[in-house]
Amino acid sequence: LCINYANEKLQQKFTLDIFRSVQSEYEFEGIELGEVNFADNSDVLDLIEGRMGLINVLNEECIRPKGNDIAFVTKIYTMNKDNEATCLIQDKFYRDYEFGLKHYAGPVTYDSTGFVTKNMDNLPSDLSDCAKKSTNELLSKEVGYADSED
Repeated sequence: LCINYANEKLQQKFTLDIFRSVQSEYEFEGIELGEVNFADNSDVLDLIEGRMGLINVLNEECIRPKGNDIAFVTKIYTMNKDNEATCLIQDKFYRDYEFGLKHYAGPVTYDSTGFVTKNMDNLPSDLSDCAKKSTNELLSKEVGYADSED
């Protein structure tokens, strides 16, 4: 999911940069440019990184005492059931822990097994120790505060 998310962000940046630069160049040269249609992947990015997107739902599931992968998938389907233009694929043949997304490069089916567990990884102790010793006051306090909560 993270790799495809990064690809979506890169695709969006590339598309916007290319079309903006071409439009600017045409305007500068005085060349009339008709309407240019291009694929817009903002719906996928909104689903992944939006206020109630996959990342936030996953983070929420990680802090729940009995959060799990199936509950994560159930929530993303529930939260997007009324969204007609969604890029979330709902397939009756998917298992409880599977979901799909329509990426710009094509549809992808995800197996969420381990998503919640992997997202709860702790910061390695050597990095935590290094951050606590940092001269950056915010960093040293936040890492120290997070350690005291454990």
